[in-house]
Amino acid sequence: MDAERAGIDALGGSITIIGDTINQLSSHSELPITVSNALDQPATVYVTVTPSNPSLSVVNELVELVVPAGGQARAIVPVESVANGAVTLTVSIASSTGAAVAAPAFLDLNVQAGWETAITGTFAVLVGLVFVGGIIRTVLKRRRARVDGAIEQEADDRG
Repeated sequence: MDAERAGIDALGGSITIIGDTINQLSSHSELPITVSNALDQPATVYVTVTPSNPSLSVVNELVELVVPAGGQARAIVPVESVANGAVTLTVSIASSTGAAVAAPAFLDLNVQAGWETAITGTFAVLVGLVFVGGIIRTVLKRRRARVDGAIEQEADDRG
């Protein structure tokens, strides 16, 4: 453990995890974890995400990421939500040997599973209403045209 801590201290915070609160509105999604590299060479790291409670299931716990020199890269971690609620994610990055290259970061995640179903349902209802409204409008237009045509026909027959 002391050797790992010495390795982290030697990097001097050159490789860091950047993050803030994440909102997850679907039951299956991908968490974007951004890693920054202040070194003058690219770094290959392995991102590990561990949830604080079983509201979230991490599909792929270890994601390889190549971070360019002096830049940032985003690891995409596939997850599945099991229940709604707040989850604290412990995000760690390690080298290919398994040695930690940065202190773990703690990111907050708001899981609102099932919202995609409600949003899709609402959208489908709105599209259906527009469709039905268009049909009703067309029928009424044709009825008016028939009535106007019948009135003109009567006027021609009289005159």
